[in-house]
Amino acid sequence: MKIVHLNTNASGGAATACFRLHRALLEAGADSRVLTLKRGYSKEDARISSWESFQPRGFRFRDTWNRVRNKLKTLGKPSFFFSSPFSVFPVEDHPWVKEADIVQLHWVAKFIDYRRFFRTGKQYVWTLHDMQPFSGGYHYTGGFNFEAYQNLIRRNEAMKLEALKGIDLQPVAPSKWLADIAAKSAVFSQFGCAHIPNCIDTRIFRPANILELRRALGWPEHKKVLLFLAENLDEPRKGFALLLEALRHINLSETLLVAVGKSPVGLEGLPYIHIPFTTDEQKLAKIYAAADYYITPSLEDNLPNTVMEALACGTPVIAFHTGGIPEMVQHGFNGFLCEENTSASLRLQIEEALRFEHLALMSQQAEDSVQERYRFPIIAQAYLQLYQKLLK
Repeated sequence: MKIVHLNTNASGGAATACFRLHRALLEAGADSRVLTLKRGYSKEDARISSWESFQPRGFRFRDTWNRVRNKLKTLGKPSFFFSSPFSVFPVEDHPWVKEADIVQLHWVAKFIDYRRFFRTGKQYVWTLHDMQPFSGGYHYTGGFNFEAYQNLIRRNEAMKLEALKGIDLQPVAPSKWLADIAAKSAVFSQFGCAHIPNCIDTRIFRPANILELRRALGWPEHKKVLLFLAENLDEPRKGFALLLEALRHINLSETLLVAVGKSPVGLEGLPYIHIPFTTDEQKLAKIYAAADYYITPSLEDNLPNTVMEALACGTPVIAFHTGGIPEMVQHGFNGFLCEENTSASLRLQIEEALRFEHLALMSQQAEDSVQERYRFPIIAQAYLQLYQKLLK
């Protein structure tokens, strides 16, 4: 059985989930490969390639035109994260796609063209990392201006329905939250949606001696450390501004904020350490394991890798009741969930966490919750069983 995974980018949350699944499948003995649009995967791996490597001549021009063409439809409309179902790249012609028994799509905006790609008659599996695959172009609904985009959404949905008519497609969502939305959508309701979580390598993301880690990182040994991580700290959907507002109303004399990410703003007056964004998993695991709590006030999210990473390192999570996060975080067991998505509610949960007297037990339960549900072998077997069922 040959499996090829497609993902537009070689970095980011969807790419991380894609590469982890690829590695898990390889360890389970599967023939798995990954194809991205641009070069960018740093490690040498003959089973990972890009369309840019396959057809390098004129790639930069085509890539620029591809991005411009996708933007033309939204000119004059309010700026939102929106992707049209078009691409100038004939990905369906790549040998890995032609040879595959299972073509597994991940985050493929601007990579595949719906009208051409699904004519190949393959068995498709689509792991959903947001709503774009089944929407009229939006990736998330929070704050989105549906009125300004309604005609474009209607046209894109109609085109997707026509392109997907009669094909063998199995959508898969990492969270039950997104699976339910996909199954009720106009575009994917004909297929339903399975639920298989993302996976994580617990040999990398695991607890370690917190005092030794803090000495190595140069962090104070006896303060409570609150960790926040996002590629861009100023991305509104990640809720960093709400965290900063909550912290300004808490006594932080024995507490430290560690913020990992780009564009650190608004930290003035708070006890903090800023760490530039990194994708180095070994370094990230040490950062997670050295913190007391990981905080994620995301306003909209699927099944965040960061939450899974923190829990795997034995670091309880403080979070909003958002998307698939409550499927990972159980209040009072491996973390704390806010009653409302507000800075006031977040402040209350942070204060409760700082007073909590059984952190060692909660840390163990955090690690156990990942070991029992998200390890490589568990998720690899779930996907292999799905593939076998589909190919029958």
